[in-house]
Amino acid sequence: MATTLLPYIIAGGLTIGAQCKPNICLVKGSLSLNIISSIFSFIAAILNCVDLATNRCHYYSYYYNSNYYNMCQQQLNSGYALSSLLLVINLLIFCVSLSVSIFGCRSLSRVTPNVPQVFVIQNDAVVSMNPSTVPTMMSPQFAQPAPALNIVQQVTAKQ
Repeated sequence: MATTLLPYIIAGGLTIGAQCKPNICLVKGSLSLNIISSIFSFIAAILNCVDLATNRCHYYSYYYNSNYYNMCQQQLNSGYALSSLLLVINLLIFCVSLSVSIFGCRSLSRVTPNVPQVFVIQNDAVVSMNPSTVPTMMSPQFAQPAPALNIVQQVTAKQ
């Protein structure tokens, strides 16, 4: 029972956290968990409907003893009441988680991305500049090493 309620509790906590301190990560987490919760609650509602449709006391198995049949009918009536209550609760959880998911999708659609906008202004005017007036990048002046003499030149210089 506790493991089935855990996703609903976490989704509710994230939703409350996203409402108190709006953050894109909290809203996305709340949205994803509410979608998962709505899927699980819809599946649970379908299983409750199947349970309600298939629970029956078969009279032919209790043909010889009607007391067992009456006891089965009483247990079945209480089972119908519990299954009906679970069906209503699952449908309510489905509606709440679906509506919170819809509101989360709407809030995410209104968020602008953090990509800066670039405006390109086309300039058709041609301006000619004198090449001597264009500033150039000055490279630093380093001391140039002395040119290396050829080994043949060094040998002939020693002789």
